[in-house]
Amino acid sequence: MEKAFLQVRTDKSDKEQASDILENMGTNLSSVVNMLLKQIQASMDMENMTLTENDLHLLKTYQEQPMLKR
Repeated sequence: MEKAFLQVRTDKSDKEQASDILENMGTNLSSVVNMLLKQIQASMDMENMTLTENDLHLLKTYQEQPMLKR
């Protein structure tokens, strides 16, 4: 299987805390992200879901919204 590079922007402290937690659990961020991607694909397949053009537009609109501060 051909591998692709995925770059994600996140809060530094969130990344560090998650990395520590996952390391204590015997895994890492890369493995968990890969599991998430496979779960998304499996869920879409199981529910026989497809994204319409409108769905994609809504996702893009949501993505462009400023993130809420904690």
